[in-house]
Amino acid sequence: MNRKIRTLIAAGLTNVALAALATPAYAALTNPIGYNSLDDLISAVLGYLFAAAGLIAVTFLVVGGIQYMMSGGDKMGVQAAQGKITGALVGLVIAVCSFLIVDLVICKGILEMSSGCVTLPF
Repeated sequence: MNRKIRTLIAAGLTNVALAALATPAYAALTNPIGYNSLDDLISAVLGYLFAAAGLIAVTFLVVGGIQYMMSGGDKMGVQAAQGKITGALVGLVIAVCSFLIVDLVICKGILEMSSGCVTLPF
């Protein structure tokens, strides 16, 4: 019984000594994402999303134009190409309008964010 108590006391003292000597693990951590606040991160992500939406819309516009030229007067090919071009233009208008609405809400003071405006990555 005496030996068990001495072992427990020694283990407890060892744990206390190790805990006192240990350096905190969080002291060496740095910010891995590079943004100082959630507002900055949201602004950056929104900028990339709007840029990607615009790029996708322009890509579909180009593909639709190529499809239109390659249709060779085939009625079904022309209709498919016109539908693709129309969808791309509608998508581009939606992307630009959504960017303007978010810019109005965030930058013009309706929703106060510390980071300021949403910027596109280019």
